[in-house]
Amino acid sequence: METREWMTDYFDKQKTRNARLIQSFQRNKSAILDGLREANVASVELNYDGMGDSGCLEGATYYSNDNKPIDCSDTKVAIEIFEIGSTMIMRKSMPLAEALETLAYDALEVHHPGWEINEGAYGIFRIEVEEGTMALCCSLRSTDYTETEIGGEE
Repeated sequence: METREWMTDYFDKQKTRNARLIQSFQRNKSAILDGLREANVASVELNYDGMGDSGCLEGATYYSNDNKPIDCSDTKVAIEIFEIGSTMIMRKSMPLAEALETLAYDALEVHHPGWEINEGAYGIFRIEVEEGTMALCCSLRSTDYTETEIGGEE
């Protein structure tokens, strides 16, 4: 396969995967919100940071209605996940923390691809359970380069 054909094939597969990922995200959002409601969670914050071709999510913090951190380690939810390197989706039950991590990585992949490359990006994935909203706040890093010729001033 020629390079051009390979690249076209790759981008076509990625486009299909992203379309399925967006649909799956909506179903996973509902499942996770249901799990958070059952655990009496009012809101969630999950920080992320990436640069230099790697990135990670920090542990989620779950808050009650009175804005105090609560433990949700016993809560499980079933969400859809992609098989690695595939567009095939399978349903899997997992701890809430793992499901949130999957959802956050999927959101980053669709809305801020490359967040972990070069200077990278950092931010917060927030969920307001009662409102049913999820927000991805992203701060992109950049490098500014300036060259000034010095010497020879009169």
